[in-house]
Amino acid sequence: MDIGTVSIKGKVRERDEDAILVILNESLYEGKSREVCFCALADGMGGLHGGDVASRIAIRTMESIGNKLISQNITDTDMIFSEISDGFERANRNIVEFSREKGIESMGTTMIVVYYTDGFYFVGNLGDSRAFLFNNRKVSTRTVDHSLVQTMVLSGELSEEEMSTHPRRNELTRALGIGFNKPDLYKWRAFNGDALLLCCDGLWESLDRETLALSANSKMSAQETILQLSELANEFDGSDNISAILFRPRIRRSMEKYSKKPTIRITSQ
Repeated sequence: MDIGTVSIKGKVRERDEDAILVILNESLYEGKSREVCFCALADGMGGLHGGDVASRIAIRTMESIGNKLISQNITDTDMIFSEISDGFERANRNIVEFSREKGIESMGTTMIVVYYTDGFYFVGNLGDSRAFLFNNRKVSTRTVDHSLVQTMVLSGELSEEEMSTHPRRNELTRALGIGFNKPDLYKWRAFNGDALLLCCDGLWESLDRETLALSANSKMSAQETILQLSELANEFDGSDNISAILFRPRIRRSMEKYSKKPTIRITSQ
């Protein structure tokens, strides 16, 4: 599996309030290679006190979930979703308890996680960090933001093009620590040629989809690609922290074989 990560503070923020996690396990069983990966990305809410602390609490909490899923080789869909949901709930509880102990009025973070095993991506998302899936020079946004502007887009009050310039684009409707609700859960089938990108709004708000697709589908390594994307985002904007995880699984399954079968399952709670 080819994986790349990046997290920088950008040109304006005083510190990096994002946090990322990657747990990778590659093994050989009965002559077959098996790849399992757990990734998480948390974007601390810069407008609040302790955004950097909230993101680190969230990632530390989710690390134990990732280690459990991988060490116990959990492949059952319901069990995976149960563990991921539990991780979000525990992270929220830990953030709230910390803020109360320290007398911090409010602190919060987004978080998106993915567990890759047996040719499937299992994803949990809360906030406006996103998952993009690239294949065959195409890109699709696979998560729905929990933000005010996304709600306005879904209701028809706002177009997607207007989201990035709306004055209230940074207002979240759901997040860890503040306004918590259960995460959205997704299951996607993986295909040969996939590149899955997890990123905060500091990246996806700065770059258009064509730029993302061209880079993600390039021949560069995942690390080279993610560094290039972060440099471009920082050059074009840089007003926010920029963090991302890009990974390309090694898989033989072709997309054409499954073209008439559902490739996405969404459980929104």
